[in-house]
Amino acid sequence: MTLTDKKIQNLQTVIKENVSLKEGTTFRIPKTNEYYQVVNSIDETTQALAVAPVYSDGQVDYSQTAIVVAGT
Repeated sequence: MTLTDKKIQNLQTVIKENVSLKEGTTFRIPKTNEYYQVVNSIDETTQALAVAPVYSDGQVDYSQTAIVVAGT
């Protein structure tokens, strides 16, 4: 799964509610079939997630890891 601009935008909409998830946790973007696994997170002044997409077979694609920062 290639991380397109649209998928990054989808991720940005759920950063604040998922930033407290622990490393290795998988979550889904609401109203989509997009699943991501948390690689790392920061929930301080900066709120950010490093995530990797998860395929339907459960395989995590670390070659597509992205860091997404919550906007204001």
